[in-house]
Amino acid sequence: MFTSSAITAERTVLSDDFVKDVVDNEELHISIHDELFSVLEERMDEAEGEEELSQEMIDILKEVVSPDFIRDTIHNNIDLVYAYFDGDSDELILEIDFGQLEGDFEVELEEHLIDSNMTEITELLHGPDKVDEFEEIHEYNGVVYSLSTIDRMLESEESYNEVVDEYRSDLAAIVGEENVDDVIQDNIDEVREEIEEEDLSEEEEAFSNAYVELLVTPLEAIANEDSYLDYMEGMEESKSELASEFSGLFMGQFTEEMPSEIDITEDMDEDEIEVIEEARDWLQLSWISILLGLVSILVLTGLIWVVSGSLVTTAYSTGAAALISGLLGISSYFTTPMVLDTFISDLGEDVPELLIEALEAFTLNIVDVHTVHSILLLLLAVVLLGIGVYMARKKNGEK
Repeated sequence: MFTSSAITAERTVLSDDFVKDVVDNEELHISIHDELFSVLEERMDEAEGEEELSQEMIDILKEVVSPDFIRDTIHNNIDLVYAYFDGDSDELILEIDFGQLEGDFEVELEEHLIDSNMTEITELLHGPDKVDEFEEIHEYNGVVYSLSTIDRMLESEESYNEVVDEYRSDLAAIVGEENVDDVIQDNIDEVREEIEEEDLSEEEEAFSNAYVELLVTPLEAIANEDSYLDYMEGMEESKSELASEFSGLFMGQFTEEMPSEIDITEDMDEDEIEVIEEARDWLQLSWISILLGLVSILVLTGLIWVVSGSLVTTAYSTGAAALISGLLGISSYFTTPMVLDTFISDLGEDVPELLIEALEAFTLNIVDVHTVHSILLLLLAVVLLGIGVYMARKKNGEK
């Protein structure tokens, strides 16, 4: 029974491949993903002001922090944990690849911005409640340049040409055709000055500049009377730059709250480290425990044969031992779920559902492996007892 349990442990909790398989087969990475964003959306419902994220931003994060990313992160950290307990590493450090996150976030954000108009971009970056506040970008003697103006310019070539003609005509009616280009340039400078902020970090200033460039790109197109194709290319370049700068700013703020590495051993005192190292030393001897168990079985079998002087008695004894071990192991297949349900009920309702799901997944998968071993023991018991019966009958027939 001890040897069977040791083999089960070696093939389950002491095997990184087993733990990875449980994560994959039970889709725990998907459950973590769903729980993570369920909690985030609940917090956003309660958040106010600058802490609030738009639903569009949450949707982008769902694509970036995908189930596959979570799975790869779990697998990587499983390798790190087992490398530590196997003695291949002196430190137990957990890692999250924020470099990959930032790159994937920038790609997803850029794709979203390319397909969005200026109002949708404002909703994404500032929230739907801020759109009215940001609607008017600039006003010159009643000629308004706004988010809606840019949106119309993005709709189609026909709409773009209409806006260019209207804006230039409205200004010409006020300052004369010969002064329109100079006024538009002044308007561009004023937009830059109005949005320019002080006391910004380097990342915040880079994002602010990219956002301003996106706002003034349409004005520059109007001043230059660019073609619709040139205008759209300019907007795509500005959106790409905005995506890059916002990704750096957003992920920088994110990593400030969550480090890319967590050194588990760093905060441990000497006594805790000593306990962990002792456990690691014992785990590294797991195969020795299995070999000792197998050797003990062989020695015990030999002793029974020597003492009894009968192969029949030896076959019956070892067969009975295998039968008892197998039946006890199989009984755990039926009793463990009941014990687990009782244990979970005792934990109370405050325990996260995800933790319960993981506990059930690992426990039942370990029991499944142990059950297979027990079935093999039962088959061995049948063979040994069959040999004993055959030899006993043969011996009686010879008499």
